Order: sequence, then C-alpha cells, then structure tokens
Amino acid sequence: YKRFSFRGVAASFKLLPLTRLTLKPDFNKVEAEKGTYNEGLRERNRSLDLGLSFLLPSKWFMTRFSYERDISGRSEANKYSVSVSKAFQFEPWKGEKISLLPGISYSQHSKQWSRYYFGVTDTEARADRPKYTPEDSHQWTLRLIGNYPITEKYVLNTFYSYTVFSSAVEDSPLTKRGYRSSIFFGLNYILGKSTK
Repeated sequence: YKRFSFRGVAASFKLLPLTRLTLKPDFNKVEAEKGTYNEGLRERNRSLDLGLSFLLPSKWFMTRFSYERDISGRSEANKYSVSVSKAFQFEPWKGEKISLLPGISYSQHSKQWSRYYFGVTDTEARADRPKYTPEDSHQWTLRLIGNYPITEKYVLNTFYSYTVFSSAVEDSPLTKRGYRSSIFFGLNYILGKSTK
C-alpha cells in the first residue's frame, strides 16, 4: 500500500522509483440546459485519464514527462506534457516546516479532446453558434503547491494554477475566455513513514 498516493481525487501508483501510474479525472464538462446558450448541444461529461509519468531530478529542479489517455470512452483523447518545478522548504516556527513547489508546464491535447469539449457539430450549430472543428490544443500552466504537516500523519495542502489555452480552445464558440485559474485545498493522510 506504500506505493499508492492520493492528492484530492487523483491517485498514483509507484511502478519504479521515478515512474508512476496515474489515474485522475478531467473536470471539463458541458451542460445543455434549456433556456441557456448551450441549449441544443450534446452534453459532454467528465472523463477519466489513465497515465504514466517519469520524473527526472537534478540538483537545480525536477522535470516530469507525462502521457495520459482517456479510458472512459468519452473524449478518447491523448495528452502529453512536460513540467519543471523547484521545491523550497522553510521553517516559520521551530519544528514546523512548510514546503512550496512552484512550477510551469506545457501540454498538448489531441484533437479528440478539443472537439469533444469545445467543438460544435453541424447539428449543434445555429446563427449565434457556428460550427467549430478544432485541431490539437496546447496550453501553458503556472502552478504553486503548498504543504504544511499539521501532525505526524496529516498534511494540509493547497494548489493554485493558472492556465493559458491555445487558439483551438480560445476561439471556440463555447469558450468565454482563453485562460482558467483554479485553487484547491485538501488534507492528505500519509500511509507510510511520516516525512515530518
């Protein structure tokens, strides 16, 4: 069980010291409610991605290479990404360490993802919502992860990200803006040996 780790609703399993198998949802969703701009659209639900990631550490920073594939049968998309991050640790109070992990990532999502969540088909198109068939999309993400051990086994964590999408997403009639920001707070339980 020590090979498993969880962050929010994402899970991973350590295959090798630097290689992990990952499972996490894609939170994108399109609802076709009556009386809204989305009326007449086919609803697009959240998907589930199975992936493989490899971590390449160095004395200056960590580089992670990842591949993910939708296994829910919804978008059936492939995703490739590379990220660079650097960990910092400081001790504001004696015996209390806080870890910060800023990073930047670049990812490419196949056209199946772009079309499933942001495309408009012939049957969905209308005067104020033209047909739209995007190709592969790219995105840059800045993120900051913070971890604070509150006990030997429990770690309070926070995650903030800011993502800028390429024109494949930004130009979609279903998109209001070409960026997205999100913040998450959680509590982790350490299954193995405590890091405190």
